[in-house]
Order: sequence, then structure tokens, then C-alpha cells
Amino acid sequence: MWTTTVSLSVPSGTDPSRLSIDWSSDSADVLPLDPNATGAPGAIVTVAEGTSFAVAAATDDSTLGRQTLTLASPLNSLSTFTAAAQPIGAHMVVVGWMHLPSDGVTQYKIYRRKAGASHGSLLATVSPLGRSWRDDDASPDTAYDYTVVASTTAAGAVHASTGFVTTGGSLPSTSLSAISGKGMFLYFTPDAAGENSYLKYDPAAVVARAQASGISHIEVRMARGTFLEAATPASRAWLDALIDRASAAGIRLIAWQVPRRSTTADAAAAVAAAEYATASGNRFSGLSLDIEDGDNYMGNGDVAKQRMVDQIALVREAVGPNYLLVATVMSPALTHWTNARYPFSGIATYASVMQPMEYWHHFYSSTHHSYTQDEVSGACADSVSLTRQQAGRAIPINVAGQSDDLGTTGRPSPDEIAWCLAAAKGAGAIGQTFFDWRGTGEDGWSAIAGFAW
Repeated sequence: MWTTTVSLSVPSGTDPSRLSIDWSSDSADVLPLDPNATGAPGAIVTVAEGTSFAVAAATDDSTLGRQTLTLASPLNSLSTFTAAAQPIGAHMVVVGWMHLPSDGVTQYKIYRRKAGASHGSLLATVSPLGRSWRDDDASPDTAYDYTVVASTTAAGAVHASTGFVTTGGSLPSTSLSAISGKGMFLYFTPDAAGENSYLKYDPAAVVARAQASGISHIEVRMARGTFLEAATPASRAWLDALIDRASAAGIRLIAWQVPRRSTTADAAAAVAAAEYATASGNRFSGLSLDIEDGDNYMGNGDVAKQRMVDQIALVREAVGPNYLLVATVMSPALTHWTNARYPFSGIATYASVMQPMEYWHHFYSSTHHSYTQDEVSGACADSVSLTRQQAGRAIPINVAGQSDDLGTTGRPSPDEIAWCLAAAKGAGAIGQTFFDWRGTGEDGWSAIAGFAW
């Protein structure tokens, strides 16, 4: 596959954040860039080699209207044969290469050379139909160069080198205790002027609020797809201060990523978030994948279901069996979904903990419904039992609860928050994490603080 980024040029005086843009293509996969990513507004475009295609951006702005761009990806020929490598964690490197016409290739051979070595060694022989190969025997913090040799009937051996890439460091073993008890999601962006700017979360105030409310863990959104939220020096300095203060206070932080495609680059972004460490050596206590379907995420239908499982399987292989990996999933109690619609059991195979998103105010999304104790308690208890049932094993459950207004229904009342906490704990959940920090009102914080887990 061939990937590039296209951007929409916005006239001076037009606020890109207020534009409604519908990206599309006649043959390529088009994924809108995160609004804070370099090149936004834009899209990541992926297509097969040797294809001419069009990308369109339809806007609601009368000046811009619909813009189109025609591109041609590189030809898959012997003269343009190329290879690339992507490290994912400490022990895995995925090697990919341009797929040559199979009638002219007899096999591909993969060689690996360690930095400083004079020669490489043969690792694998791949069939003519192959496009990629995983080296899962790499060493941590080591630079490798990979060479793919295509044996052809017409031109003999054709070589392509990836150049040196460096694996990450080993992750420490972590435990379920990091996601047990009461927690809170914290979503920040690098945009200093944005409504979720990192500047709105003073690290000292965040830690003080967590301590006063009995919050034992915070899930910090580190990446959306391949876009890393701490994308500027200032936001990274803020993140370092938050991690160091939380560590000193004994509050565990979980790195939170939202996968957008089933790709090695997306998996590498998730693992890089888990690997993040401050200059003082403080780091995260686990990794959470918010696994969702739809055009902006993993797609739709059976293909999307398989992508979701493939992605968490790849991340699990990269972080190892002893690292806390939380799967934030759809709530079967709220959605009434089973494994026929969403791959609960497949995801559970690789997760340490399942975290169903039980945002119960979506039961009546168009009205300001007054929720009863039976409704809230039943929803939160069922999210535990039904998630385990769909998972097919007695997997630990941490409920993702609601403390914010997620639409038009208002925030849950303090009573509702207390009912959900009690029901989730009574149903055997190991903890509950509320969405989200900025949207939780003072009465919500008081309700959370008043419940002992």
C-alpha cells in the first residue's frame, strides 16, 4: 500500500475548525486528520500501488465548495522496488515491501543487519504473494537495517533496504491494581487555545483534585490514531509535570489511545504512548485502547470486527503478556450488541481488562429524562455481567461511567453517579472510570468523593 497526506488550503480569515468537510475518494481509503495534526484540515490517503485516483473535499463553505485532487501512486515495478520497517515496542519490527507482480517473482528473502555489523543474516523466506513480515525476535533499544531481496525470473535478485530503525525499550510488568478503584478520563490537546487545551489542566490542581476525590487512576489520552496529543514541546513539558506529580502522589496513570485503522503505524503510536517516560524515569502503569467502529475508526461490518481483533492482538504481542492492556469497548447493556455485531470475545482474548462504556444518559438521547435508581443501577450492573458474558471468560471489568453531558441530556445527577458506582461494585467490577475530567461538575466530584471503593 502507498500512503500520503493531502491538505485543504483554507483562505485567510476562514476558521478551519468551523468548516464541515466530507472527504472521499473514488478508490483510496481516506481518513480525516486529527484537527490538531500538522496539515489539518486534511486526510491520510492510502491506496494500492500503480493506481491513479481522485481525492475530494466537499465543504459547507460557499467560497471553497468542493475541491478535488488527482494523484498517482508509484508503479510496482522492478525499478521502483522499495521496502520499509516499523518498530513496534521492544521486540517487534514489521517489514513491508512494494508488492511486485507475482508472475515475475519466485520468492522474497528478508535479511537483518544490526548496527555495527558488517553483514546481515537471513531471517525468512516469503512466498511471491507476500507483502510484509514480522520480526518478533528483535532486541530492545537496538538499531537494525532490513533488506528485502526479490528473486525474479526476468532480472534475477532485486534488493531494497529499509535503512536503520531502532526498537523501543522493554516495558515493566504492571498489574490490575493500576485500573482498580475510582478513576477519571482526562482528554487534552496541544492546541493552547482549544477547549481541551493542556493549559486547562494545571498538574498540581489535577493531582490535588484526584487525592481529594479518592481517584486512584487517571486515563490520559495520548494518541488518536497516529496523532500524538503531546505534539509540542510545551504540551510535552506539561505532560512530564503531570506524570511526575501523579507518581509522587501514588496516583496511577494509564496511557489512552483511540485506534483509527488496523495498521502497524497505529499500533506503534499506541505502544509509544505506553513507553513514554519523563526525565525522572516516571511512566504510565498501563495502556488503554478505545476500540470503536465507524468510518473515522476501524470501519464497518465483519471487516471492521476483524480489524479490531487484529489491532489489539498486534499491540498485545508488542507490549508482552505481563503489561496491563485495557480494552475500552462498547457496552452490551447500552447497545444490546452481541458478538454478532461487535467482537467482544475476540478482543477479550488479548485484553487484561474490559472497560464497557456505560454512558447511560444515551438511553434517552433526545430528552431530559429523569433516571430512576432502578434504571441506573440496572444499566451499570448489567454492563459488568453482560460484558463478561460476551467476552466468554471471567475477565476483570472496569466500568467507564458518565459524569459529563455527552450530548443533549445533561450531566448525570450526584445520585445517579452514586447509584452507578454502587451497582458496578456490587456486580463485581474492579473499578469505575468516569468520562471526563473537564465536564464533571462540582456536584459530580462530590458524589465520586463520597463513595468508598
